[in-house]
Amino acid sequence: MTIYQAMMKQFLRPGTALRLLEAQAATGFIIDPINNKKLSVDEAIFAGVVGKEFHNKLLSAERAVTGYNDPHTGGKISLFQAMMQSLIVKDHGIRLLEAQIATGGIIDPVHSHRVPVEVAYKRGYFDKEMNQILSDPTDDTKGFFDPNTHENLTYLQLLQRCIRDPDTGLLMLDVKDSRSPFLQIDLAKHNILQKETVEIKTGQYQGQKFSLWELLSSYQLLDVEEERQELLAKYKAGTLSLGDLTTSLVALMEKTKTKGVHESEMELGNKRAQTQQVLQSVDLTVTAGQLQGQKSSLWELLNSSHVSSEKKNELIAGFESGKLSLDDLIKHIMEILTAREKTEYPAAIQNSLQSFSLDNYNAEFSSQNTSLWDILHCPDVPTSTRSELLRKYYDTVKTVVTTLSVVLQKKGCAAKSDTETFLKSVKVQVSIGEFKLEGTTHSLWDLLHSKYVTEGKRKELLEKYESKSITWEEMFKVITTLIKETEEKSRNIKFDGLRKKVSASELLKSEIIDQDTLLELAHGTKTLQDVTQMNTVKRYLEGTNCIAGVLVTSKADPTRKEKMCIYDAMLKGILTQGTALILLEAQAATGFIIDPIKNNKLTVDEAVATRVCGQELHAKLLSAEKAVTGYIDPNTSQRISLFQAMQRDLIVKDHGIRLLEAQIATGGIIDPVHSHRVPVEVAYKRGYFDEEMNKVLSDPSDDTKGFFDPNTRENLTYLQLLQRAVPDPDTGLLMLEVTPK
Repeated sequence: MTIYQAMMKQFLRPGTALRLLEAQAATGFIIDPINNKKLSVDEAIFAGVVGKEFHNKLLSAERAVTGYNDPHTGGKISLFQAMMQSLIVKDHGIRLLEAQIATGGIIDPVHSHRVPVEVAYKRGYFDKEMNQILSDPTDDTKGFFDPNTHENLTYLQLLQRCIRDPDTGLLMLDVKDSRSPFLQIDLAKHNILQKETVEIKTGQYQGQKFSLWELLSSYQLLDVEEERQELLAKYKAGTLSLGDLTTSLVALMEKTKTKGVHESEMELGNKRAQTQQVLQSVDLTVTAGQLQGQKSSLWELLNSSHVSSEKKNELIAGFESGKLSLDDLIKHIMEILTAREKTEYPAAIQNSLQSFSLDNYNAEFSSQNTSLWDILHCPDVPTSTRSELLRKYYDTVKTVVTTLSVVLQKKGCAAKSDTETFLKSVKVQVSIGEFKLEGTTHSLWDLLHSKYVTEGKRKELLEKYESKSITWEEMFKVITTLIKETEEKSRNIKFDGLRKKVSASELLKSEIIDQDTLLELAHGTKTLQDVTQMNTVKRYLEGTNCIAGVLVTSKADPTRKEKMCIYDAMLKGILTQGTALILLEAQAATGFIIDPIKNNKLTVDEAVATRVCGQELHAKLLSAEKAVTGYIDPNTSQRISLFQAMQRDLIVKDHGIRLLEAQIATGGIIDPVHSHRVPVEVAYKRGYFDEEMNKVLSDPSDDTKGFFDPNTRENLTYLQLLQRAVPDPDTGLLMLEVTPK
């Protein structure tokens, strides 16, 4: 899940989540790990990856990438410079700066890339004192928090405890279940494990010293997670001595194969930073080609538009592996720049200049016809002058060709090679689909290459156009028809909602699917089932598990547990009537009444008819079910949401908060008009949620903890109660374990 989702589900504290999100913003982008996307802060807020309550704080952190404004000069300055001018609190700045260094280097906001430490020194983005602070971190400068071990860590240390997501390759923080022995160990034992150190004798960590706590926390032991948990549990219980724990941990560590995630990444990052530093220190004057006379570092030339990214990577790899010396690298670059001049201009230009001759240009060319091409390349003409004249001539010819092609195209007599130029010059307006922004024009070429037109259809239209079988106007008509048909199909593709069908276009409006997915559905490259099974879609159409029933521990045999529905548990006196009603209301308000015995989802009427609920609860549960089906506004007769009903006093506030919190805990706020859940950001836009309510639910008091644990007799939020439930091994439904008094 995203960091923000983890906070909303209380797996992370708000402070921990904010710091992790600030580190993302300050090192480049907010990450959506579900869709594997990098987003600016504004994009992340808009997409619902982060809540609006963090907007200003994350925009502030993002300035570590985009730059701070110097109040004295108006210029753009770096994170460190902003700290020096007290534009950002020192502790906060240190945390963000350390995150930048841990993820590849200090960011230069003026040139929009990271720089090696030495370059950062030169540009005033770092100094010796700050380097000392970050090289020897104290608890005061360890600005990040491990939610598993409750330790203060540097960002680098926290990174080293992450694991790689096998689907995306992103680094993810593995948050332990609250029942893990990791989170239940007492402070005294925790301190002992932190102080006790041991040296690894063999394997990949040979010669390195670690505290026992570092070994227990190491991501390298994820492959033997059960053994690690067992060792810690035994030590916590006092059945395993410190010496035996040490021996077992060392044995595990020495046999564990390297995962090669963080070490190799850091090695690669350090090597690339060193390469960049070396190549930036080599200044060259270009002696040929368009850049003749220009002074640049070897690094800048490698990263210029004159060198393809493939060639750049090949050369850097060769240099880093030792296959290419520095002289070899310089020679290659110069050859590329010289060769580029030869291929920069089409052969037609060379031919035209060779056909244009001058007699007796000078003594060197006396008694012979001399072409302009030969004169341009004679020793008397400097390379820079030749390049400039060729460039001007090429630009002039290109302008003439483009202008003529448009005129001729309109007359219906253009050459085939000018099709792209012409279609790019034809500007049209489309009022449907992804092009529907009012007043915006698009080129016909863009429409032809949009996602609405398949490759086969695009090829067919181009061939017909170039053979003069169709005009551009007819091509435009075909494309708009395709767009209309695609959009129509998307409206006719229906998903199962909570009470009615939901169109694919509605899911797009609700930001549950993106435009690409919509088009894949319309073109048939993705099926309804494919999209329904996507986690991000399934959550909003079906929701996640609510508390479905109870598992009652037998008094005669504590190992035996009887499964029953909530209403039966009430009738048998295992749950009080109040507790049972609140749990059933939560079911009704989050979608359906659950029959955990038959694994059925039922409306309230169906549940009463089949005796899953009693008649005496019918009216109350119908009222709660309106959180799904919608309340009727007495003034407008329109269907409104649970939150809107609370605002209009159609439902008691405490009752409404309880049901709303249950909806959020089980997948998201329900839109009763469209019969599905919506992301928080969409709920804000539609008036189904606001900042004040978010604050109430983010920081629950005893007054807003509307649910009750029958075992511990504590007031809890629905999310807290969910976290105490266990999955039924037969159905996967979440069940509350109850031990009768």
